[in-house]
Amino acid sequence: MEIVKDTPAPVPDLPRTAISLTVLQTLNAGLKDEVAARRLSVSLRTYRRHIAELMDYFGVKTRFQLGVRVAEVGLLRHHGRV
Repeated sequence: MEIVKDTPAPVPDLPRTAISLTVLQTLNAGLKDEVAARRLSVSLRTYRRHIAELMDYFGVKTRFQLGVRVAEVGLLRHHGRV
């Protein structure tokens, strides 16, 4: 019997815009939305819209799933913390 691990589907054209990476870094750092939005100089609504767009892009439903998916594809591996 062969055990097959679930491997994530490849993600084409990873979002490498500065804002996408910065939003992912703020999530990774565990910042509250209000603090992260202020650091990015955007409104809270805009910050949350970026998160929603990233979740949609990666095909996930929760922020936790987003973090797992980003880790799986190694998107933040070579980027510093916020």
